[in-house]
Amino acid sequence: MMVELQLDGQSARLEFDTKAAVSTMSLRTFQKLLPKKKLLPTNPKLRTYTNEVIEPVGVCNVTVKHGNKSSRGDLYVIPLRVDSIMGREWIRTLDLSWADITCNKVSIDKKNTPPLNALLTEYADIFKDDVGDIPDFRFSLKLKDNTQPIFRRPRSVPYAIISKVEEEIKRLEAAGIIEKVSHSDWGTPVVHVVKPNGTIRLCVDYKSTLNPHLKDEHYPVPRIEDIFACMSGGKYFCTLDVRQAYLYVSMDDESAKLQSISTHLGTFKVKRLMFGVKVAPSTWQKVIDQALAGLEGVSCFYDDLKVQGSTFEETLFRLKAVFERLRKYNIRLNREKCKFFNQSIKYLGHIIDADGQHKDPEKVAAILEAPNPKDVSELRTFLGMANYYNKFILGMANILHPLHQLLHKGHKYQWTNDCNTAFSMIKKKIASDQVLTSFDPTLL
Repeated sequence: MMVELQLDGQSARLEFDTKAAVSTMSLRTFQKLLPKKKLLPTNPKLRTYTNEVIEPVGVCNVTVKHGNKSSRGDLYVIPLRVDSIMGREWIRTLDLSWADITCNKVSIDKKNTPPLNALLTEYADIFKDDVGDIPDFRFSLKLKDNTQPIFRRPRSVPYAIISKVEEEIKRLEAAGIIEKVSHSDWGTPVVHVVKPNGTIRLCVDYKSTLNPHLKDEHYPVPRIEDIFACMSGGKYFCTLDVRQAYLYVSMDDESAKLQSISTHLGTFKVKRLMFGVKVAPSTWQKVIDQALAGLEGVSCFYDDLKVQGSTFEETLFRLKAVFERLRKYNIRLNREKCKFFNQSIKYLGHIIDADGQHKDPEKVAAILEAPNPKDVSELRTFLGMANYYNKFILGMANILHPLHQLLHKGHKYQWTNDCNTAFSMIKKKIASDQVLTSFDPTLL
């Protein structure tokens, strides 16, 4: 998490790090930010996550300001090209909380607030608490050859939640999502999940009935690289959450019967694309991609939409274009989960901002704190976490070679000095401040 501070009146971006004892800055950044500031000699040595010892170039005392809070604190300048760090000492002296940091992420000043509010008012209908119906579209499920219908009896409902379950069934029926039928050859039992707010979510266990007999829908899931490329050049970012995504897709009558659910109140055919159907994710991705086709600075990963722009005006223009498409397709957003005009966003395990693509500090911390794997299972878990950031590390396969050898069939699991060296080296690489930028054809 990056935080905006004023250091002796100069704007600076530092990483908010509760695991760092002191605040640090690279010599290069320090000389650009505070060229006339004198450094004093200092004896303390700093230690990184990977136990690497760093000797600071010097230390200076600066005025630190965040919002309306101000204090003085020591800034340690180090001879490495790394991100500036706001450590616990400054966090404590400024009396900052996590809420103080997160509320400062939004980059809208007073002059820009009215246009955003006007846009949200103009498109208030896309934030309604209902489920729309994508016009002129009906989806058909395709069964494999020689498939026989399967009907499973409904599961029993605990007496403690039976009234809430019935309330949810009636709500779905009133919304036109399900419809009671007198007979169905197909029937899948529902699982009753109590949500944190006390309401009920009906989940359907199609893996025991319909899913094994469905033909796949071959539509590609967006590649993470393509999504990040779409975010390139953005300085303002908006995050939009689609409410109950799959339910906007209406089914033809035969497919609605295939999705039928069996409940203690009877059997209901499901008239919208239901959560749990194996082709639902790819089908929805295809639908939302078609709905947003041609819009610049917009990406979608299932029900998570991102809009970016290089200026406030450009981002607002693109946001309005997205709202217009969503209105056209009767798609609703969850207002409580939408965020507008952030300078950085956390997305698919990365932090994206104007500088490019960064590793998520929380995921990095989990990797750095991982102990030496005791067996193949633990090693696979660690390698899975580390490989997620392979794009940031040149020659990663060579570094991890001693660890990959432990995975070979018939190879005795023995943690050697080479394994320990590789383990420490990959942690050091992951802890680095490398940033990925998208391809820029103008540099050719």
